[in-house]
This record gives sequence, structure tokens and C-alpha cells, in this order.
Amino acid sequence: MNSGRAIGELPSLAELMDGLTQPPSPFVSSASDGSYPIARPLFMYTNGEPEGAIKDYLDWVKSDEGQCIIFGKGYAPYKAVNCN
Repeated sequence: MNSGRAIGELPSLAELMDGLTQPPSPFVSSASDGSYPIARPLFMYTNGEPEGAIKDYLDWVKSDEGQCIIFGKGYAPYKAVNCN
């Protein structure tokens, strides 16, 4: 699809809502399942395979403990997690 936009330019909310009968609610669940159209993932890049402290940090962020902190701050975790 060629939208005529510059690379990295986001579509308007009206374009995202096109064809929807009811706007999705901005909840963690709708951001996680992709039904909320303006939610975006966070990408973390490394120069090659992460090693040492960087690998430890990324592993922790992806762990249940790290994902529960993210969830507790109101952000959508990247995986389903049970936070008690």
C-alpha cells in the first residue's frame, strides 16, 4: 500500500478508524491485541547479539518481573503476564 506519506509518518486517526463501526478503547488489552490502532511496540536494538550487562538487562525487561513493572506503570507488556 502506498499512502503517499514520508517514511515514518503516521496515518491520521481518521485513516486508522476507516471501516470501524465503533472506536476501540485505549486499554492495555486493546493495545496488546492490536485492536487499538495507535499503539506501537518498543524496539530495543543492540550492535550484534547482546552480551554481558546488556543481555542481563534485556532478559530482565522481558522477564515476568520486568513485564509486571511495565504493566504496573500502565503500559502494555509484550507478552501475557500474571502480576500479583
